[in-house]
Amino acid sequence: ECERIYAEKEEFLVESRVPDPAKSWEKEMVAMRLSAEEREAASAAKLAKKKETYRARLGFTRMWAALTASKRPIVVHNGLFDLLFMCRHLHDDLPTSLDGFKDLIGELFPGGIFDTRNIGKKITVPDGEENEDGEPSRRPMFAELRLDRIFSVCKSEAEAAVTTAAEGASSKLCHDTRVVVKFAEGHGRYLDPTKAILHEAGYDSYITAFSFAFMRRMILQQQGASDLG
Repeated sequence: ECERIYAEKEEFLVESRVPDPAKSWEKEMVAMRLSAEEREAASAAKLAKKKETYRARLGFTRMWAALTASKRPIVVHNGLFDLLFMCRHLHDDLPTSLDGFKDLIGELFPGGIFDTRNIGKKITVPDGEENEDGEPSRRPMFAELRLDRIFSVCKSEAEAAVTTAAEGASSKLCHDTRVVVKFAEGHGRYLDPTKAILHEAGYDSYITAFSFAFMRRMILQQQGASDLG
């Protein structure tokens, strides 16, 4: 246990030592003259420690900086409050109006923000009935808008689409809603539903991304898009 104190010219290194850890109040001071090489090494160690402290204090700010610098689309689930919190604590004071906040988010994330909860609200599928005009009536695809419930539906339909595509038939929703995820070797535990850990960052990211990929392909296919890549 020691505390190092550098003299102004760093020619000497002064350490405050505790000879007996059981008597922390008893200290001794030791002064050592440093050679040029030792001074250089001590200076490099001091700088490295400062950088380590700086990186530790930055914390999630580094992730926020990477996200905003990427200019890529951002996919969230029910993410309004998350965005408000991160903007307030990692960027600047929040604007005083909703329109101002929308403008700020547009500047920070020009690729757009896609919220799977809001998208899920708008997706409907035929319910097998007809409305008063004789047109097929539709129902919401998702009975619940919780992330795990949305993912469960998307996963089930995507797997059905893979099976029917292999058989040369069409999925009951649309013929090209296949979403296949391959995990890197040693990282496939999320494939086992019994090992799902909701609110774990990695798992929530996976099921949000999967749900968004399914919704995107489904909507594009229903709109008649030829390229669903």
